[in-house]
Amino acid sequence: MKILFVGFGSIGRRHLSNLQMVANLRKIDIEVILYRSSNISNHIPYKQFTDYDLALAENPDVVFICNPTHLHLDFAIKAANKGCHLFIEKPLSHSLEKVDDLINVTHNKENIVLVGCNMRFHPGLKLVKRLIDNNTIGDIYSVSASVGQYLPDWRPNQDYRLSYSAKEEYGGGAVLDLIHELDYVYWLIGDVSEVCALSGKVSKLEIETEDIAEVLLRTKNGVLGHIHLDYLQRDYSRNCKIIGEYGTILWDYKEEVVKHFDIRKQNWEVYNISCDRNDMYVEEIEHFFDCIIYGHKQLIPIE
Repeated sequence: MKILFVGFGSIGRRHLSNLQMVANLRKIDIEVILYRSSNISNHIPYKQFTDYDLALAENPDVVFICNPTHLHLDFAIKAANKGCHLFIEKPLSHSLEKVDDLINVTHNKENIVLVGCNMRFHPGLKLVKRLIDNNTIGDIYSVSASVGQYLPDWRPNQDYRLSYSAKEEYGGGAVLDLIHELDYVYWLIGDVSEVCALSGKVSKLEIETEDIAEVLLRTKNGVLGHIHLDYLQRDYSRNCKIIGEYGTILWDYKEEVVKHFDIRKQNWEVYNISCDRNDMYVEEIEHFFDCIIYGHKQLIPIE
């Protein structure tokens, strides 16, 4: 299986390392090639291209789209037209423009496409999903999700002012950068019928993008939701609360815990959920292989 990586920053390197590990475990022969916009490196032991058309002319079976957000769709559509399966790092794009074009191409070509929302593979959130699906707390009334971390602390070795997060044209900003919460809330409680939000830059961070957003939503089933996203919290925080007919479910990423309050038993059940951060990414790659090789349903398709 020939696999082309588009972009080779931190997330591209992570996916490649995990891909190699999964391929070795499953005894899948892979050949890796790289496209980079510039800077061919003699220290990277893979065939490298600075011309994307030449890279696609190598006829890869799979393309990993790991370049900046605003470039995702152009590169993905070209690869899809060649019949390649696609792994597209989140977010899918910085704009809805051309999304329908990609959907149409991939449907016509029957490409496997997975969007890299790795939080769906977190064991804590997977447990929350099972509790909801098993009707543990009955009808869902509301959900609130929150995530925040001070942007300069994200990548200590990089000037945050030069990152894509700080640039509007590159698809930065709290809403798209922290899109995991939007994705997993949708996954947990279903299709959204109404949404509104307030967002903006309220801090002294030297960025062009919003550093905070407060989102309100209502699902087609009448569940009310609130999602908080920010670049501001000096102490990393990520959590979720679901209130239901028969109790409450709490998940805290940092504390590695899921709690379930059962109104009928009048007590909390506590599940300690430890997770090596990279395990989510590994399981994501395994799922992608399962979709390609065995025809499993894509957990996170373009739609």
